Amino acid sequence: MLLAIHGSDRDVQGCIEGFAPLADQLDLNLLAPLFPDAPDDRVAADSYKFLVGGGHHQLANMDAALLAFCQMIDATRDRTLLFGFSGGAQFAHRYAYFRARTLAGLIVAAPGNVTLPSRQETWWAGLDKAVEMIGEAPDLKALKKVPIAVLVGAEDLAEGLVDRTAQAPYGHRASALAGPTRLERARYLHNAYLQAGLSSQFATIPGARHNLQACISSATRIFRSWTIEM
Repeated sequence: MLLAIHGSDRDVQGCIEGFAPLADQLDLNLLAPLFPDAPDDRVAADSYKFLVGGGHHQLANMDAALLAFCQMIDATRDRTLLFGFSGGAQFAHRYAYFRARTLAGLIVAAPGNVTLPSRQETWWAGLDKAVEMIGEAPDLKALKKVPIAVLVGAEDLAEGLVDRTAQAPYGHRASALAGPTRLERARYLHNAYLQAGLSSQFATIPGARHNLQACISSATRIFRSWTIEM
């Protein structure tokens, strides 16, 4: 299965069209869920990025959606390739901390805010108190068995757009720990993965800014290499 998670713009169609050739070639079941939007309530709209908030528990919601999808297509979820772009990358890498046992690969593309695989910071900047916030413990042991790639456009350099100061919704005092831009934050996350003993590779996309299709093209090449190795 290939699970593709949209960004804040909810471009589900872009995820489907971008990954359809790969899904056809590798005979993958492609699922691109649409998380509820709430233009007048950013806490609810952004809840999927942080797994909980705004009355939603998106980890449980994704569990239910995947169960229903797998029953519909008569498949199992324990060999899932997971891709997330932008806000979807936030969801994807946080989801992976708790559902690594179901993953065959993880690609984190241009995340705005990152959760480091360390208990030196509280959730969401780190994993301390994740159990209290999410209701489950992260599983780094299982995540060490999952191939990971962190991608970002080489020109994805906008500052300010990814700020979440302590006073903002989903704010955190350490929100800028990984740097001011998506480029720096992606690189910082990758290095933190390596320090934690995870299997991560990092790639910048020449000439690309914050662009879904550029990230999908790069992710497609990586997914192909992983499936050949599998």
